[in-house]
Amino acid sequence: MAVQLAAGSAAARAQALAAMVLAEIVAVDPYPRDEIVQGRLIAGAGELGIPVEQAMFLLRRRSA
Repeated sequence: MAVQLAAGSAAARAQALAAMVLAEIVAVDPYPRDEIVQGRLIAGAGELGIPVEQAMFLLRRRSA
């Protein structure tokens, strides 16, 4: 499932930034245990409108 970005809006920029943050977190540590990092994961997934588990699954699969 691909994440649908709202084209040409402030929401699109926020979603793109959230996706980049999620990708960076997973690239550094695929299974983060730090509470602050987990909070960033939850916030990023929320910005994209998907569950954090789905975001992590997609990013881990992409990184493999």
